[in-house]
Amino acid sequence: MTGRNNPMKNRSSSRVLFSGFLLGLILTANVVRSQVMLSPTAVVATDLGTASESTPLINMINQSGIETPFVSGSTLFDTYFANPGQTFATSGDGGTNNWQSEVSFTLPLKGYVDFDLGHHGEGSE
Repeated sequence: MTGRNNPMKNRSSSRVLFSGFLLGLILTANVVRSQVMLSPTAVVATDLGTASESTPLINMINQSGIETPFVSGSTLFDTYFANPGQTFATSGDGGTNNWQSEVSFTLPLKGYVDFDLGHHGEGSE
């Protein structure tokens, strides 16, 4: 028997297809990983200005006021936010651990803050 009516050939083809499908699932499952917290390494620029020298841009990324610190690139996101009742940040030293743009009454307020995320991920050195 030859051709598409050969039951042995059809079973063989089905096994190969199923094996390929199963291998694909296994490889895909190994790629799925937990997501980690990632912090910028620097605040590059803004066109919004700063309201006061006591509230510099760096306060957005230096973890000041955070009660539960994390390690950028290592701390698992799901673990860090697992407790919904947790206090993550406070106003700290008189509220000076934050950043505030210059005051503007022109709406809508438009502008940008540019962050440097550094070199993170697999293969980074």
